[in-house]
Amino acid sequence: MILVDRKGRKFLLKIGTAGIVVGLLGTGFLFNNVEKARKDVTTDVAALLAAQSPSVQKEFEQGKDVSSIRTLQLERTPDSPFVKDLLAKNGMGDKDINRMQLIITYDQPEANPAWYQFLMGSSTQLSVVEFAELTKDAKDIKKEEDKASLALIKAVPDSTNKMVVNGKDGYAMKPVSILKAELGEKPDTTMGWGVTAFFIIFIAFYATGPGVCVWLALSELMPARIRSNGMAIALLINQLVSTVIAGSFLPWVGSCGYSGVFFTLGGITVLYFITVTFFLPETKGRSLEEIEGYFTTGKMPEDLKMIGEGIEAEE
Repeated sequence: MILVDRKGRKFLLKIGTAGIVVGLLGTGFLFNNVEKARKDVTTDVAALLAAQSPSVQKEFEQGKDVSSIRTLQLERTPDSPFVKDLLAKNGMGDKDINRMQLIITYDQPEANPAWYQFLMGSSTQLSVVEFAELTKDAKDIKKEEDKASLALIKAVPDSTNKMVVNGKDGYAMKPVSILKAELGEKPDTTMGWGVTAFFIIFIAFYATGPGVCVWLALSELMPARIRSNGMAIALLINQLVSTVIAGSFLPWVGSCGYSGVFFTLGGITVLYFITVTFFLPETKGRSLEEIEGYFTTGKMPEDLKMIGEGIEAEE
């Protein structure tokens, strides 16, 4: 609040928003460096899913526990034919298998009404498979079911513990579809620290600028007659946008990648910065009456006085 009083709302909003842009775009560039080296293997993973689905369905029909069924799995061995072929096909046969990972974005919808799915959020999920897990010693694996194979995707029952497959009710796997699968090297610690640093920049500048000043500025800029309703509507819109971003984040990442998401958010924040810089009046040291008068005349009282003095001087 001391900074708000000394520097003004507009100044802090500009500084804070500029820092947010740096944080978002910096994170986007770091992710872009990693993602551009990845190979799209969606077709291969979808084919593996199609090949394994009949046997998984048979296990369901035999009455096996739903929670123990793997919809998509890899045998725990460093000589996995699927992994070796996948690496060779994408020119990564010479890579260290322990440094490689498979990122799968898939859709596993609820066998529930559409309104229930809408309330519960997106059915899109993300699975990151570390190939280093394939070479793990069996004695280091706690669950017996995990010793033979590595689960890429597990079948999960819905809230009623019943699912629909081919239009029939019963204990059956949800229809899983692969949206995107990428093969690449695991990011190093430098990448992790870099992303952490940009997140810290984002949080620090958000707390300095928009986190405080935007609500203070709105409460001052809105005319008294609509201030309470206006703030309520602004809060509602804020929560709605937050909910939409949270609900659509994984599908968004699946289609654009993390870099695409952060670049888009950074671009939107640039528009926010332009709005603050060129269209938001400074309210430091102004009374609410003076601020309200600004929206009637388009000028602050001091500005009007200076204009009047200039006209008198010309006369």
